[in-house]
Amino acid sequence: MQKVISTLLSVIATSVFTLVGYSDKTDSDTKTLFVFNNVQVEKTPKTTTTIATVTVPSSALCPQWWQLAFSVGWIQSELPKLDEVMWRESRCKPSAFNAGDPNGGSHGLMQINRFWCKPSKYSKLGFLQDAKILNNCEELHEPKIALKSALEIFNYSLKANGDGWNPWKT
Repeated sequence: MQKVISTLLSVIATSVFTLVGYSDKTDSDTKTLFVFNNVQVEKTPKTTTTIATVTVPSSALCPQWWQLAFSVGWIQSELPKLDEVMWRESRCKPSAFNAGDPNGGSHGLMQINRFWCKPSKYSKLGFLQDAKILNNCEELHEPKIALKSALEIFNYSLKANGDGWNPWKT
């Protein structure tokens, strides 16, 4: 009898597709699990990454850039000042360019001067190139790169001068 059961189980295991659990909800924690020819197969659900969101006050001048600024590393307490500087420098326009500024002009949301992205006695390639943020100054018209660059300059100025906003003083 035991040999018959063993043979029967062997036949079932090698020729039958056994569904152990099933779910169409690929976004949930439920997994699709089945056994086929003694091999257990598991379908892992899709994973999502959640990014913290920021609260943008109704008085914000450039609200469309707050979340991106936060996502590249700006801390929430600096966002109101960042908002004011973006408005003053570019009216929140990534395409802004001031050819009249020294060193070949200033670019993007934060009007970052070309000084920061060209070779100098302080930096062989350029400060922002050395930081591996960009390859050339024209990339400062891309909002994400402009905000990362501004943060790098802010942090440098904070360490060197005790005031991260010093490069944007008028």
